[in-house]
Amino acid sequence: MYSLTSEHVNDYVLRTSANSVEGNLMFVAFYYFMNIKPKVFDRNLGMLTLAITLSFIVRSSSIVGFAPLALIVMYQNFDYFIPILVAGLVIAIPVFALNLLSDAYFYGYFTVP
Repeated sequence: MYSLTSEHVNDYVLRTSANSVEGNLMFVAFYYFMNIKPKVFDRNLGMLTLAITLSFIVRSSSIVGFAPLALIVMYQNFDYFIPILVAGLVIAIPVFALNLLSDAYFYGYFTVP
């Protein structure tokens, strides 16, 4: 009964769970990253963007590796610029907005990390 009600134990369990979700989403993101193509609405780029966005929602520090990676990809081949921009506008921003709206609904006010 102690392990179910202990705040100390719950803190570690929650952190470990967040790490596992973030880690699994990173595996998914890297899988799709290896298959992206420089075209607008590429399925792999869309799934990559969704995985990165969900991982960012779970843990905001998970974006740190992907921002430089996107810049490197665009530097190597500028044809990726428009597809990455479109994926961010069409996938990432609506998912962030849905997250903010759901937080506002459940908490009763807007929460911004």
